[in-house]
Amino acid sequence: MKAVNVVFGREIADDERKLIGFVSEQIISCKVNDNTVCLSLDDDADEEEICSNLKQLVIEKSTSYSPDVFSSNEVARTFCSIESLEQSNIVKRYEDGSVVMNELGVRLYSYFDELCANIVEEYNPVHKKYPTILPISVLNKTNYLATSPQYIHLCSTFNETISEYQQAQELYNGNGLSKIMKKPEHVLSPSACFHLYHDLRNQTLPSSGVYTMRQNVFRNEGRFNWSDLSRLRDYNVREIVFIGNHDYVLEIRTKIMEATTSLFKKLGMTFTIISTSDPFIMPEMQRYKNIQRKQKVKYELQLNNSESHKTACASFNLHGVAFSSKFKFHVEGSEVTESGCVGFGLERIVIAFLNQYGTDQDNWPQLIRDKFK
Repeated sequence: MKAVNVVFGREIADDERKLIGFVSEQIISCKVNDNTVCLSLDDDADEEEICSNLKQLVIEKSTSYSPDVFSSNEVARTFCSIESLEQSNIVKRYEDGSVVMNELGVRLYSYFDELCANIVEEYNPVHKKYPTILPISVLNKTNYLATSPQYIHLCSTFNETISEYQQAQELYNGNGLSKIMKKPEHVLSPSACFHLYHDLRNQTLPSSGVYTMRQNVFRNEGRFNWSDLSRLRDYNVREIVFIGNHDYVLEIRTKIMEATTSLFKKLGMTFTIISTSDPFIMPEMQRYKNIQRKQKVKYELQLNNSESHKTACASFNLHGVAFSSKFKFHVEGSEVTESGCVGFGLERIVIAFLNQYGTDQDNWPQLIRDKFK
């Protein structure tokens, strides 16, 4: 093992820290100290290539950016630690990147899903339910393979041959399963709205509208990020999609952000809704971070897990014509059809709530205690 320190001319941002593990499989561990990334590498690692790729991820001259704070709420409190939360068994680690909830955790999960779904009930949303797996051909159509391949979980099956089935256990023990596996034709869906766009392909919609679904989604958050209980590879979102002209899509997103602000203030939670960008890993995508920030196409609801740590528990996104043009759906009478989506991470909200209020129900807000009687 060899140690390498890479020094930058600025402090490494939190979103960049989470992506370092994706630079190379030969990174054994990493630590960030202000403007320095300390790497432990395999002995045979290509140090020059790894440092070069890291420097494409952490751009030396980052464009100055002042995020727009849409709303915030600060409440003085003592936070419940992840260790205390796991000891309560309300939510506990199942394995790296996944959690299990007991009955009380499930009730919180369902309660928050209901609250988030109710945000758009006044718009008479169309309710949908989609499968977990998504054809990889559909994913490719969204350009996700080019922009965010690091998150993808591929699905495959064995060749339909008995003689090869009989080898499966032996090949697994010898790390050779790929020899009898088919080319992947599906992925575990990384985004709920992709199913909807595929469902609406080539359609003329009679009017602008809102759609909603609760969807199981999957993202590989990276091997160095699993210590954070809220960074999950397998989680559920309450997804809200809105389709119409530009003014309609912008208006619906703003109203949902306002309703979200009211909801989490009513719950007495510490949060910020702030403009941000997607965590692109591909070097050629880095410039889009600044484009997204300047155009404010993405906001996040960030809930505090501690005094200093926040987790993005919802995102509010404008897509422009990115998906309507790819999947060829449009609203009748609208010259240009755009889309937007909001996704509430349900497990993340439950965990942040418990971090803020603790595991003793007597300390929870009265409206939740009344609901759980």
